Amino acid sequence: MKISFMSQKKAEALQPDRTMALISIVAPTITRNPKSGWGARKDMVFNDITQIDPEDDRYKGYILFNEEMAKEMALFIKNLPPEITHIVVHCLAGVSRSAAVAKVLCEYYKQEFTYDYPYFNMLVYTLFKEAVAKYCNFVFKSNAELALDCFEHGNKSLEEKHYLTAIQYYDMAITYNASLFQAYFSRGGCKYYMESYQGAIDDLNTAIEINPGLLFARLWRGKAKKILGDDKGAAEDLAEELKINPENDAIYDFKGIIMGDKQPPH
Repeated sequence: MKISFMSQKKAEALQPDRTMALISIVAPTITRNPKSGWGARKDMVFNDITQIDPEDDRYKGYILFNEEMAKEMALFIKNLPPEITHIVVHCLAGVSRSAAVAKVLCEYYKQEFTYDYPYFNMLVYTLFKEAVAKYCNFVFKSNAELALDCFEHGNKSLEEKHYLTAIQYYDMAITYNASLFQAYFSRGGCKYYMESYQGAIDDLNTAIEINPGLLFARLWRGKAKKILGDDKGAAEDLAEELKINPENDAIYDFKGIIMGDKQPPH
């Protein structure tokens, strides 16, 4: 199944056929003008918000996405005709509400979603995912599993020296599982290679806080400290790394850096 999310203008310019389904999301004040010919179509009306304050006049007339709406969309997906091979989801700008729905559908149909995309509406994503799990009888991956998926994507990008892409994957891994110390460690390594040494130290600090016995973390943190001129901190990290990882030859090589015989690698 192909999943696409886009703006209303782009979706309404498409020439659909019977293999395509449309989920059209608009706010109460927005009119629709889609072409005919869709194999299935679901119209939804709600605003791009995650909460409503009934005492705030700014929310007057706004509609908040709810469990009943999520159920409607889940049953629409469950009962799609078998010839449907492409689901198009649109909202006004194609940024938040449609992205949330598309993200759930990608997980349901086991399609790749842009892991570093941060703009989806979290309320829509959460309620729709719960509804698909319930009404489509589907077991989604846990957040811990999704975090590991992102981490593995990050590692692949790191191996290819695409450091910025790797960082984006590690960011998403941490969003799913803030205790995944390996993601902080690897993200710190990327920042080191990008010469963002304080950022590397910050991530390595977190990795060590979560897992005090993490091998090599103090070694890399010490290298970054040395480059930033913190010789005392670098020496302390070296001493701690030697306690927990005495068999590592790289530590003794780094010892020469601390003693001033060598320059830290960039």
